[in-house]
Amino acid sequence: MPSGSKSYGWSIRFRPNARVVVLHPDYLALCDGDHCAAMVLRQHQYWFERKKWLVEVRGLPEERLWVRKPVQETAEELFGLFGKNKITAAYALLVEREYLFMATITNSHDKARFYLFNQAKVQAAVDALLQDGQHPAVPGVGGEGDLIQGDSGVGHAPQEPDGTTEQDEGYSWDDELKPWENEVPADPFGE
Repeated sequence: MPSGSKSYGWSIRFRPNARVVVLHPDYLALCDGDHCAAMVLRQHQYWFERKKWLVEVRGLPEERLWVRKPVQETAEELFGLFGKNKITAAYALLVEREYLFMATITNSHDKARFYLFNQAKVQAAVDALLQDGQHPAVPGVGGEGDLIQGDSGVGHAPQEPDGTTEQDEGYSWDDELKPWENEVPADPFGE
């Protein structure tokens, strides 16, 4: 690291306030492999959590949890990965499954759609995925390997040519962390 640079515990320093798009495998499973719907759901979780903080900490009314989110704005948040029709279909799926509530408010110059993230319904659906500690295979994702039981569902266990995996041979993520086990990481936001 160049002298004079501060390390905040992250490997890469990004521009402040840069947008991030997250595709969570549990949301992908909830949306039957629909990448767009899973990303839209995750974006609404982000806005819900941000606004919930304002409601709880600053005492704002709960109506502030609703988010006005035009399709074009959603497309921009998702870096243009999906078109208007795909995003509209994603919203329809999320509203149909009650992961989002939708309200339309019409006035003289605007027909605005507002969405509310249904935290209880989404959590119940994710809990159902986690029943018995198993992660479901995500439709349309990744090779033939089984998901690693007990991990975050991020990927498949790499298979060797003989069909075994590192997990079969006693592999553990802890093995990779052992060089760090006696070090306490610096507070990424501390001075």
